[in-house]
Amino acid sequence: MVLGDREFYSVDLAKWLSGHNHTYFSLRLKKNTCIEIEAGIWQQLQDLGLSPGMSVYHQGVKVTKTKGFGPFNLAAKWKRTYRGCSVEEAWFILTNLSSIEGALEAYRASNGD
Repeated sequence: MVLGDREFYSVDLAKWLSGHNHTYFSLRLKKNTCIEIEAGIWQQLQDLGLSPGMSVYHQGVKVTKTKGFGPFNLAAKWKRTYRGCSVEEAWFILTNLSSIEGALEAYRASNGD
């Protein structure tokens, strides 16, 4: 299992890792990364409409407009506000794991969160 934060250029790393059998990954993306939501329609992750308490999971998406890498899965979660405390932005996790729970749990473990 390879886990990575936004400091890695996660899309290139995911492309490379996907060529290695039995290698799983959960890599956090920057919020300005683009995904193809429909054929020929690209959208930045920050514009997916998430708000605190929401999570989404997309399977088989292409990532980055210029390179069009994929298909990958995308798990996105914005922690809910709890007792007045909130986080500033959502997590966007590029993964080859088959569920949102698995992708978020793997990334959460790497963060000690």
